[in-house]
Amino acid sequence: MPLKYVPPEEAFEVRIQCTEKQIQRHCDAAPENDRRDLDDQGGLQVPVYHVYKNGNISNRMTYIYTFDEAEGEDNEFDIRDLPTWSCLGEAGRSQVMGSLSERARFHESFLQEALDRGLVRIEDDMLVFLDSAFMDEDNFVQAGIAAREALKNIKQQGGE
Repeated sequence: MPLKYVPPEEAFEVRIQCTEKQIQRHCDAAPENDRRDLDDQGGLQVPVYHVYKNGNISNRMTYIYTFDEAEGEDNEFDIRDLPTWSCLGEAGRSQVMGSLSERARFHESFLQEALDRGLVRIEDDMLVFLDSAFMDEDNFVQAGIAAREALKNIKQQGGE
């Protein structure tokens, strides 16, 4: 355990498309928030943080992330729980065994795909799985193609 507070490490960012109501709620949440935080299409970049086992900064979890900068346990999620996780298959996922940053980019693609397809949403720093979320065969194939492309891009970029 660190002797002093260490800010959480950001793993990556995902983009969420906001409704007008969500944009207003974002702007009302804090004085420093305004419409400049959003892109020209109403999208907001949301940071995703690594989670550490028992708060130990030297023991970073591989598959556990949070949107909560304070790292509250209730807001943690396992990337392997995403409906898009199984679309590539174990053989494809096991190909990403490089650095932590390579794995984070791979995990980012699964989370972004699940958000884009409406399978999950971010609500009050929590990842919410939608009850009606299911992947039909076409969506499953498309998610697999997207995951394979992400894997190919990571390998072409050659690591960190």
